[in-house]
Amino acid sequence: MAKEKKDKQIQELRLVKGVGQKSAEILTKSGICSLRTLASCPSEVLKKILENQLHVNSSSWPKKARKIIERNTFVLPGDIEIASEFEERETELRIQLLSAESAAKSLRQILDDSYGIITGIGVGLRTKAGRITSPLTYVVIVDVEYKMHEAELTSDKIKLIPNEYRGTVVKVMESAPSYASNTINPDDPSHVVGGQKISATKKINGKFNSGTLGIAVPIKGQKFVGLANQHFAKKGQEIIQPPQDPISPEMKLGKVTKSSNISTPGVDGSIFPIENEMRQFIDGVIGFEKNAKFYFASARLFASDVGAKAYIFGAKTGRKRVGRIVSRSMDKLKIGGKSYNDIIKVTSQQSFIRKGDSGSVLILDISQSGSNKNYLVGGLFFARSKNSTKVGYACHFSNVAKKLKLKIPSGKLKSNWKSNKH
Repeated sequence: MAKEKKDKQIQELRLVKGVGQKSAEILTKSGICSLRTLASCPSEVLKKILENQLHVNSSSWPKKARKIIERNTFVLPGDIEIASEFEERETELRIQLLSAESAAKSLRQILDDSYGIITGIGVGLRTKAGRITSPLTYVVIVDVEYKMHEAELTSDKIKLIPNEYRGTVVKVMESAPSYASNTINPDDPSHVVGGQKISATKKINGKFNSGTLGIAVPIKGQKFVGLANQHFAKKGQEIIQPPQDPISPEMKLGKVTKSSNISTPGVDGSIFPIENEMRQFIDGVIGFEKNAKFYFASARLFASDVGAKAYIFGAKTGRKRVGRIVSRSMDKLKIGGKSYNDIIKVTSQQSFIRKGDSGSVLILDISQSGSNKNYLVGGLFFARSKNSTKVGYACHFSNVAKKLKLKIPSGKLKSNWKSNKH
């Protein structure tokens, strides 16, 4: 079976014009076992692998491999197929991701205002019609405020963003981010499940500039504090829970004691003491499995978390929603006049994050087979795409906790985990 698999890999590589039998054998021994791996391999790495073959010019091979892949029809897989492909190609995808992140880091140094209004740069899985495609492929994603035709770019003297860079495909997407908080009508009697609807300020017309209390965080020496976003809950502001109906009273929750909104690393967070019992609130996040345990990430999400399911509970969304992490390292994300780095990007096939969901936590399933349900709070959502409710942006929870100096008990912290991609 091992020989059959190796022969199949060699045959696949030999589809690329110029790759001979001996070159294919050397490539497979070096871990380049498919067109996808070859397509994402930097030219200088190929040259080093094949340095003893003096008459081989391999510089064009990655581009040729990409063209072969692009000629094939992409499959739009389901969750089970995605998880299975991740498991089967784990080593290969990890190499591909690191190569794409290196390309994105270098590309960031080149792209400036002459390339148009760039709202974010990161690495993600290739998508088609908003869905992850198979074969799974990591690409550099450049978010722009508006996509334009090449003729328009030329007439406006705007440079064309390259289709590929350092052996990695570059995908340009239209995505202008905005804060995911907005005025919510307090007369809305709808039942809120999950993240709690909270307000930082009350407007004269009786409406509230609101967001979400994503989760109550356990703190040493205190019972809990509430976690929200700084852009609507600044230090010193009073936090209330708006009435659920016209005759319900407001409920004071406490004043914001610490808040931070800075550019490097990207943090948009506030904490406040919970002075009164909240309506419909229990320890953890409502709506998950009974007896589920929640932990808090003490490190940034890992490269292996890209592709994992990410859950959100928003006050406005009203129930648990699921998307997939497509990037864990966005750069130059510009929102409200501020630039954010080190941001997590999540996309979904359905509506995922709406105005009013700012402050919701990003949750990963870290349960292992046969164990109880364990969840990890890995981020704090603060923004969404202006163009689509299917794209959300979150800060790494560890960055938020560090900046706000959250004293979380060690038993509730995790620095190592494996996200469940199923």
